[in-house]
Amino acid sequence: MKTGVARHRARLAPIARGSTGPADSTWPSYGNDPGGGRYSTLAQINRSNVAQLQVAWTHRTGALQPETPLNKKAAFEATPILVEGKLFLSTPFNQVIALDPGTGAKLWEHDVKLDRARTTSEVTSRGVSAWRDTMSAPGAACRLRIFMGTLDARLVALDGETGTPCGGFGVNGQVDLTRGVDLRDLGQYQVTSAPAIAGDLVIVGSSIGDNRAVDVERGIVRAFDARSGALRWSWDPIPGPATPRRAPAPATRGRRCRSIAERGLVFVPTGSPSPDHYGGVRKGDNRWANSVVALQGGHRRARLGISGRAPRPLGLRRRLAADPLAWKDRHTRRSRSRRRWAVCSCSIGSPGRR
Repeated sequence: MKTGVARHRARLAPIARGSTGPADSTWPSYGNDPGGGRYSTLAQINRSNVAQLQVAWTHRTGALQPETPLNKKAAFEATPILVEGKLFLSTPFNQVIALDPGTGAKLWEHDVKLDRARTTSEVTSRGVSAWRDTMSAPGAACRLRIFMGTLDARLVALDGETGTPCGGFGVNGQVDLTRGVDLRDLGQYQVTSAPAIAGDLVIVGSSIGDNRAVDVERGIVRAFDARSGALRWSWDPIPGPATPRRAPAPATRGRRCRSIAERGLVFVPTGSPSPDHYGGVRKGDNRWANSVVALQGGHRRARLGISGRAPRPLGLRRRLAADPLAWKDRHTRRSRSRRRWAVCSCSIGSPGRR
């Protein structure tokens, strides 16, 4: 697998390591801003010259070595981030790599040592997140931390300067995310998206394997202290009794949690609860499944905000549970099914709107 950048023939000014460059010459999180807008004000590359771009360098990650059957499922889906003059990215097997953005030279690499002999639901990582410890002195170890969730459900913190684990975070630089989720099948409970950062909190959801059982892992969303790794709060989209758990919570799947720092909100997109195909055995109203939910995430506990376009799919889900064979018309059943799933990719309006 390889990554690369392009350069204009007229020689775009390279970004030197450690330089700040133009005011907007960074890409500090997965979607650039915490809310995931994916917008930059940089204007050096535009419609008049984009066709003249040429490859400036290429980096090969070597992620597919050693060869294992999991390589057939591997997909490079990471969006690199650019922070403090370094380009950070992750591979499908959770190696984290720091590159010089001007030359493509590798500055460091950290491998979390996944067990590649174990079957997993997905084999991908969509990126990493960065957080600066404003209480640390300049040059202190782990002042800049790079966070990543792994395929075997760990939250890892690395020193942005050297790539070494931040020992004060969790246990030896990592937190075990399989605790408290009613783990059923290791390898089916994963983190594939870049964590969200809200103040001094690192927030993670999960990706849960489909089509296995009625009772699968809990799709909880959790916030951890960025310095210590201590759990600050958790939120369950479908709260229920500890035993028996009849309606497991939906996973956030590959959809990334996003935050709006100035409002203290964290947006959480959720998928369907199990079982996936037949909803007749889903007890209750399934609460905040198939929704976009806003949480007040800057606090030590989560308080429910809003659910983006949730009323329609919630009502649809109740009708299906009551009479799953009520819609006999093929065309009607298909069109309503699409409407039900469309909520997973709906756009988010103003955080203050209901």
